[in-house]
Amino acid sequence: METIQLLTYLADLANNNREWYHQHKEAKKAATAVFEHIVLELTQRIGVWENMFLAHPPKN
Repeated sequence: METIQLLTYLADLANNNREWYHQHKEAKKAATAVFEHIVLELTQRIGVWENMFLAHPPKN
């Protein structure tokens, strides 16, 4: 379900203007958290074969 929220937020960016942005700050925070979680999982899985990926946390 979290992935759906992320994709919905990304699709809604087409409506991005100052007012929309301020109204959707919490959605942006949630989408960012979901994205970082996905990147972390992928990094850990890739890190099994390539250790250099483990040295780079998602926020970097």
